[in-house]
Amino acid sequence: MGKPKIAAIEDSAQQAAPEPLLFAVAQFIPTGARVGIAGTPLSNMLPPGCAVTPHSEADIIAAIGVLEGAENREQFFGSLALMRRPIVIDYRPQDFGGGGLSLYDLTQLFDRFGYRVECSQACDGGALIMRLAPAEKFAASRPPRVAVLSLGDPRGLGERLGYHMVHSVMPGAADIAHLSPQAATEDVDLLIMGTGGALGPTHLTEELFATLDRARTVVGIFGTYYRPLIPRHALDRLIERCDTWYARHEEDLFVFGNGLRNVVHLGDWRIDACPLGRATDEEPLDIGPERLRTMTTDAAIDALRRHRTVTARDPSALLCALTAADVVTYAEAVEENRSLLMDIFGRSFADGVGFVVDRDAVARYKTRVRDNVAAMRERLAATLTARSAAA
Repeated sequence: MGKPKIAAIEDSAQQAAPEPLLFAVAQFIPTGARVGIAGTPLSNMLPPGCAVTPHSEADIIAAIGVLEGAENREQFFGSLALMRRPIVIDYRPQDFGGGGLSLYDLTQLFDRFGYRVECSQACDGGALIMRLAPAEKFAASRPPRVAVLSLGDPRGLGERLGYHMVHSVMPGAADIAHLSPQAATEDVDLLIMGTGGALGPTHLTEELFATLDRARTVVGIFGTYYRPLIPRHALDRLIERCDTWYARHEEDLFVFGNGLRNVVHLGDWRIDACPLGRATDEEPLDIGPERLRTMTTDAAIDALRRHRTVTARDPSALLCALTAADVVTYAEAVEENRSLLMDIFGRSFADGVGFVVDRDAVARYKTRVRDNVAAMRERLAATLTARSAAA
């Protein structure tokens, strides 16, 4: 078989005046690829590091100036298609003469062998260069449409962390819009209620339920606060509408979702934005939501993880501080903070009183939450795939 010939541009004369068509073909071939050549030699036009190899060993096949001369085009293209590699091919209508091969006929030929046009470029002289890819590379359905309804202040640290977490569990092709309940008017495949924050009594409006009715599937990712004031019948209605409610805290599940098959304890997934570490700054930090709004997300996380002693006046601040601080005190939002501490440590601590952080417990919690998020990602992907295929 011999050693592959390494493609390189050997002198400046070859670079100065490349044949236009072949130069254009090279734009469709990756640097360093193993290239199978069918037809016009391209060795001195290929990107740096490319190797000319037999088709069976190639990463991509270039079939230039050969289609019009093939006695049996079906047989010729079929032999290339057997490799299931990307193919760069040219089409020049004038070269087919009385053969009558239209561009439509050509694409039908590609389709019969399971190939589709991935991209193309028209060249001088009427030539068209096409890069073909196996059809299995292309999604069989339209991108799923997803709407995310945030529950809190978009400037707050918790909402900013949740914003990015939602993206991390969505399929790459998802069309995602972040909306308020008032702005969500279009039908969507999936509506995500919350980004890990807290739902309270003021959220459960008829306007919200009208928005939920326009979605094919609803998933809740939220905790609760001011629980005694939440209208139970309204929250029951919301949970019933959800395909799954991923409850932030176990206490949320116990109070509102105990025994329901569509309620899962997720944990506070926003902790994934805060890696475990050991704080070194001896100066105590006292921080609340007002100051957090003025800081970038990265700066806020860094500050909360840098100080060994932290007083957190915001639930998201407590969450981040627990990953690195030695001693933490929480103040305000007692209901939410208590639920978080119960999830992590199996007990609560009094507000306004510092406690020593059990690092092992935090590490175990982070591991559990990440596993739960992975399971959620798989379920959401399956749900969206099924919805898109049925559309």
